[in-house]
Amino acid sequence: MRLTYAPVIRQMKDYPLIKRLYLSAFPAAERAPLRSLLRAGQRPGNEFVAYYHDHQFVGFSYLVTSGDLAYLMFLAVDDRLRGKGYGSQILEAVAAGRPTARLLLNAEVLDADAPNALTRQRRREFYENNGFVSSGWQVTEFGVDYELMCRPGRVSPDEYRDLTKKYAGWKYFLFHQQFARLGK
Repeated sequence: MRLTYAPVIRQMKDYPLIKRLYLSAFPAAERAPLRSLLRAGQRPGNEFVAYYHDHQFVGFSYLVTSGDLAYLMFLAVDDRLRGKGYGSQILEAVAAGRPTARLLLNAEVLDADAPNALTRQRRREFYENNGFVSSGWQVTEFGVDYELMCRPGRVSPDEYRDLTKKYAGWKYFLFHQQFARLGK
């Protein structure tokens, strides 16, 4: 099964499906305004992409690149199609498009007391099964604790901070980023 893709724009026929998936897949505290993603997705180095299998929308990714870092800000697969390998295929498509880049993402920190503890564990296992490893760093943004994960290699807090500053521009101060070593 081979995926095709198209840049996400508000005028595309599947935009309502993309919007529904975005709003359902990510908690409000983790979402940026969709209009901001659409606007920023048009800038060089940023990609907001919808993926299709046999012309059926299956999911999307939102990627920010800087130097040899490619930050996967969002990845979502239609909930009716999860478990069929589409998420892994999207990750492979992202990686194939930038073979020398280190792919970076934030995964919610594992917390057995979190209301979505099982979901966090499943996401973590998905990322690990797709070659991501912990950077050893936790970042807190907008009050949410994440673990920085990367493939291949590692990423430092300074590298991630620089990428975030480049993406956010003058709005960087809104992120309130704090870094801590995991396990300490």
